[in-house]
Amino acid sequence: MLQAAILCLTQPASQLRSSPWRRQFGVKLFMSTGKELQLTDPAREILPAVEELYKKAKEVEYTLHSFKDSRTGVLRLTTSRSISQAYVPSPS
Repeated sequence: MLQAAILCLTQPASQLRSSPWRRQFGVKLFMSTGKELQLTDPAREILPAVEELYKKAKEVEYTLHSFKDSRTGVLRLTTSRSISQAYVPSPS
């Protein structure tokens, strides 16, 4: 059994979020029993795929944030040969 609090949603909000699925596919994902939510059979069936999608979405989000926060790229320096031989290490 799931409580709406586990989903960080109120019971009406969780039902509202699942209603597009119900309209498009004709299935309910949650059944409410008092203050608790219970997954329906279709929801239990797709739960592993949904968890995998959520995990992949978080990985993409993390990767994009890492690019935003880092300064990466190619630095090209132009200098005379004598200065570059004295101060810039040669690539190995």
